[in-house]
Formats: sequence, C-alpha cells, structure tokens
Amino acid sequence: MIHHITRGFAVKHFQSLMLEVWRETCRHLEIQESTQIIAELLRRQIPLAKIMVRRFDPQAACVSTATSAPTDVESSSSKNRRQLSAVEVARLRRWVASGNLLRRGKRLSTTLSLLVPSEMDGDILAAPLAGHHDVRGVLLLISERGNGFDEVHLEIFESLREAFSVALENDERLHEMTRLREVAETERGVLLRRLGRTDLGETIIGEHTGLKHVMERVNLVTQSDVPVLILGETGTGKEVAARFLHGMSTPNAPFMAVNCAAIPAALMEAELFGHERGAFTGANQRHLGYAERAKDGTLFLDEI
Repeated sequence: MIHHITRGFAVKHFQSLMLEVWRETCRHLEIQESTQIIAELLRRQIPLAKIMVRRFDPQAACVSTATSAPTDVESSSSKNRRQLSAVEVARLRRWVASGNLLRRGKRLSTTLSLLVPSEMDGDILAAPLAGHHDVRGVLLLISERGNGFDEVHLEIFESLREAFSVALENDERLHEMTRLREVAETERGVLLRRLGRTDLGETIIGEHTGLKHVMERVNLVTQSDVPVLILGETGTGKEVAARFLHGMSTPNAPFMAVNCAAIPAALMEAELFGHERGAFTGANQRHLGYAERAKDGTLFLDEI
C-alpha cells in the first residue's frame, strides 16, 4: 500500500505516522487513552474533526460508542447507545461481513445512519474492525466541516483499521478481566460472610491447644531456607501445615502442591524438573517443571 501514497504525502511521513499509531496502540491497554493521542497525530496530517470507535453487538442488538476523540461526545446513554431492530442487525451483519469501506455522500446511507450520530456533519469514513473470531466494532472518521477526505486520506484510513482492531480487542479483554475480578471479589465476600471470617487465610484448629507443639516446630523453620519433612497420616493436615509455613515465610511467592502418587514414575523427572524442546520424541515445546515454577516460593511434594 505504501508505494501508492504519492499525492503530497511522502512515504517516510506515512511510515512515521503508522509507527506512532502502532506505538500508542501497544502502549495503552484502554482504547480511550490510545485514541486521544492517535487523534492528535492524525489531525496533523488530515482534516479530522472526530474519530470514533463503536462496538457492534448482534446478540444485544445494539451499537455503542467505545471511544471518541476529542472527548466531547454526549454522555447520555441515549446518544451513546442505539438499539437495533432485527432488520437493522441483519443489514449491519451483511456490511461487516463484506469488510467494505463506507463513505458519506450528500446524505447518510441507510447503513451509515445506524452507526453515525445524526448531528455529525462533514465527510465520513466507516469500516468494520475485525476481532479474533468476528467483527466487533466500527471505525469512523469525521472530517472538519467544509473539508473532505482525498485518496491519500483513504489510504491512511485503511491502514488504521488493523491497529484499531487490536486496540478494541485489547480493551475488551481488559474490561472482561476487570469484570471477572469484580465477580470473584463479590463471591469471596459472600464466602467470608458465610464463614464468619474477614480473610481466607489458613486457620489451623487446635494451633493453640493440642497442636501447639507442632506449630512451635513449624515456627522454628519459617525464617529458614531449608527443606522440611512433614509426617502424618492421610487427612491429618500436612498440606495445611505446609501452606501455613509458606504464608509465614514467603506469602507473595508461588505455592505449588504436587501429588506425587498421581504422576507415573516414567514422567516424574519431566514433571518435577521440566524439559527443553526436542529433548525427546514428542517434546514439541519447552515445559517448565514444578521446581522451576515454584522458584523463590514453596514446592510441596505430597505422598512423596
């Protein structure tokens, strides 16, 4: 594509612009942060009034604004989100499947009218943004009033699609992780309330009575970097003691519990110490053993 850019826009300027766009895309996880900076970069080269990214959710039958720059889009949900009829969803599906670029003429096309707020004026460019499995959004560029986009601007716009596809996907993953963390925190709170506790730390019943002598021995080794052998019948709480020891010595390091009885003897070495790619037939990639994964932490070998 680069060799087609000739009309008043040098190849090196195009390459520099795209490099800056990708740099900002990769630097920020939230699409709103990267879009603000990218908009400033674009306004130096094209008559840009606004850049918008809108999410298209066929299941929820709506389009909503993921980000825009400059940030003067109305905050009301009625303007930020638009519900779609079944016919409108089908029309947008056909367009995003085609991958074609849309451009505003003297009036908005039927498809563009579903994506662009009615008060938007000026030349408009729109293109689907492909996600990992499907199309998740739409990129919109709106020109300054009285100025339109030329062929060079169209080529720049085409080059922006991949970068904004990545930015939108990263943003969605970030928000999904945030949502899952909030769900986990809520469930944790419910569990704590049911247990009548304020934290999920290990509580050893009898640590101040019948098991006092055991806990005294555990405390003796909490500050020592030595192997510890814990003896006891099945169900007596060997792993509970190991976790308590870990929590008192290296609470922020990994704790790896391995049931040695569940690992075949022929695989024990590879599971504990890992292997490099090509070390033996079928070793297609490097495998980290439990010992390496528990580095600086605790490796608990149960049923050793």
